[in-house]
Amino acid sequence: MGVNPSSLLSTYVSTIRTKLDYGSFLFGSASFSIWNNINKLQTSCFRTIMDYVRSTPCPAIEVETLCPPNNPKHTQHTQHTQHTQ
Repeated sequence: MGVNPSSLLSTYVSTIRTKLDYGSFLFGSASFSIWNNINKLQTSCFRTIMDYVRSTPCPAIEVETLCPPNNPKHTQHTQHTQHTQ
């Protein structure tokens, strides 16, 4: 028996994703290709955690894991919008 995927996903979100979100202001100006590589790595992690085949589309993975791709500009805009409302 292996570890429950929800436990692995929770561990990923609490350890890795939070560090990416917290540090995004430091490397928020990174090029699109760097963020694309980070998102590809994240998707690969989710495929491993959830035991998906390689052909599973990224949007389906994002919906199932409830983790959108990393995009610091979107995060900043969302936080700014929430604070101004």
